[in-house]
Amino acid sequence: MLSLSELCTHPLVVGFVAAAVFVTLYSGVPDPDSDYKVDEVKSIPYLPGGHPVLGHTLLMARNLDRFQDWLVETSVARNGAPFVLRQPGKNDWLFSARPEDFEQILKVHFDTFIRGPQVRELLDDFMGENIVIINGHRWKFQRKALMNLFTARALRDHMTPIVQKCALALQRVFAQAADSGDVLDVHHIMGRFTLETFAEIEFGSQLGLLEKGEENAFEAAIDDANHVSLERFAVPMWVWKLKRWLNVGSERRLREDMAVISSFVMSCISDAIERRKKRLEAAAYGEPVEPVAKDIVSILLETEDTTGEPVLPKDVFNISLAGVLAETESRTTC
Repeated sequence: MLSLSELCTHPLVVGFVAAAVFVTLYSGVPDPDSDYKVDEVKSIPYLPGGHPVLGHTLLMARNLDRFQDWLVETSVARNGAPFVLRQPGKNDWLFSARPEDFEQILKVHFDTFIRGPQVRELLDDFMGENIVIINGHRWKFQRKALMNLFTARALRDHMTPIVQKCALALQRVFAQAADSGDVLDVHHIMGRFTLETFAEIEFGSQLGLLEKGEENAFEAAIDDANHVSLERFAVPMWVWKLKRWLNVGSERRLREDMAVISSFVMSCISDAIERRKKRLEAAAYGEPVEPVAKDIVSILLETEDTTGEPVLPKDVFNISLAGVLAETESRTTC
C-alpha cells in the first residue's frame, strides 16, 4: 500500500489533483453553440455511496492506495459522465472524463471557472501570485508574457538547439552508466534533463546538472515544496495551518524550501538583467553584440518599454516562478 507521501509524488495523482483543483468551482451555465440544451441542464450529481456527514471521505480513504485506478473505474462505469465528491470543510471536487466538459471549462466559459479562495489558500505559500491560481488582469498579463517566451520562432531558433545540447549531455550520462554497469534512476535523470533545459531557455542559465551529477538544492526544494503543497489537500485545513503557525513538520520544510527556491529564482533574474545590461551598453558604444535569444526577463522589460505598463519586481519573480513550476509539472510525466 502506498503511503500518503508516495501517493502525493505519483505523477498521475499530481495530474489528476491539478485537474480537480482547476474545476473545483463549477458553473451550470451552458454554451448556446454547444451540444448542451438549456432545458436539459441539470445539477451534477454526487457520487453514490457518500456518508451524510463525512461525505466521500471514507470512500476516498479506502481507495487511497489506488486512487487513480478508482477514479478511472468510476468514470468508465458512468460512461465518462461527471460526478462530484464531497469532503466536509472543503469545496466539492468535480471529476469528468468528457472532452466537451473540458472545452466548456478551459475555453467556452473560462472566465466563469475562476480559481476559488480555498485553492488559493492551499497553494499560496508555494505559488504566490502565480498564473496557476490568480484571475483577471494579472492572469492575462502573465499569460501574455509566457506566450511571448514560447513562440514558434523561439522554439525553432532558440529552444531546439538547447534541447539538442542537453540531449547530448543526457546521452553521455546513459553511455557512462552502460560502460560502468551503474544503475540509474531514470525518472530522476529525466527530471534533471528537464530542469537543465528549462533553466537555460527561461533564464539563459546553465546549471550543469547532468554533467556534475550532484544533488542540487533547488531541485530538491521545489520537489519537496510541491509534495508538501499537495499533501495539504489530503488533510483538514486546521491541521496544516496549525503546523504552519507552529513552524513544525512539513510546513517548516515548506518554508525552508521556499527560501531556497526564491534565492535561486532571484539569482537567475539578476544574472539575466546583468547580461541584458551589458548587451545594451555594448550596443550603445557601437560594439558588436552577438544576437541572443530572449529570456523571460528581457521579454518583460521590453513589454514595459513598449506598452508603458510598469513591470514590478514581483511580476518578474512570479512569472519566472510560473515558468519553473511549468517545468516541474512536465517532469512528473517523465
